[in-house]
Amino acid sequence: MTERIEKLENLKKLSKEGLCSYHMEKDACGVGVVANIKGNKSNSIIQNSLEVLVNLEHRGACGCDPETGDGAGITIQIPDRFYREELNKIGVDLPKEGQYATGIVFLPNNNNLKDLVSEIINSTVNSTNTKLIFSRDVPVNFVSIRFDCQTISISSVERFDFDC
Repeated sequence: MTERIEKLENLKKLSKEGLCSYHMEKDACGVGVVANIKGNKSNSIIQNSLEVLVNLEHRGACGCDPETGDGAGITIQIPDRFYREELNKIGVDLPKEGQYATGIVFLPNNNNLKDLVSEIINSTVNSTNTKLIFSRDVPVNFVSIRFDCQTISISSVERFDFDC
C-alpha cells in the first residue's frame, strides 16, 4: 500500500510541476533513429528518416527562424570523401573509411566550464583506446543570428576520433 501512495504522491507532484524544466529547453528535444542493422545503404532509410523528422515537429522542429534553423535534420552517413579532401588541405590525414568517427560537441560558453567539459570528454575518449585525430571550433556567423539568440548561443566543436 505504501508503494501505491508514493506513486500517487509522485503523480500529484508531476501534475503540479510538469515533466520537464522549461528553463532547460533542451529537455524537450526529440530524437529518432532509423538504420539498417547490417549497414546496408537504402533509399527507404532516408524516406523513413524524413517521416520521423516530420513526426518530431511537435517538439518545436519547425524552423521558426529561417535564417538559422533549429538543428532539425537527418544525417545519412559520414561524408568521407568531403572530409578527406578538406582535412588534407590543412595537413590532416584520416584513417581508412569506417575506421574513424566524427561528431559535434556542444559546449557551454563559460570558459571554465568549457575547459572542464572538454577535459572530461577527452579523458573518457582516451580511456577507450581511441585517440583524437583533429578538432576545430565550428565557425559561427553571428550576423545571421538574431540578437536574442546570440546571448544564449553555445560553442560547438567538431571532433574526429580514431579507434586504436
